[in-house]
Amino acid sequence: MTKDTEQVQEYINNEGQFCPFCEEGDIEAISPMMIMWEDREASQLVKCPTCGKIWRDEYRLQLYDFEEIDPDPMTPCKSSLGVPTLL
Repeated sequence: MTKDTEQVQEYINNEGQFCPFCEEGDIEAISPMMIMWEDREASQLVKCPTCGKIWRDEYRLQLYDFEEIDPDPMTPCKSSLGVPTLL
């Protein structure tokens, strides 16, 4: 693995909870989630205020379930994995 590949894998393994450049935990989304239907993915720009680096988190659908969803988008629900999420 190259350093870049190792850096990406470490960021993914830690669920994107720290800056992949300086390893600071104070990171913030700086753009709304953008869904690209052509590529079947969603992405969001993220910035580290400590080192100033900006990168793009990319998301791909890996799972869905058939539970009835509350129409109120601020109502917490549980995914089929039991992880609380906001829709």
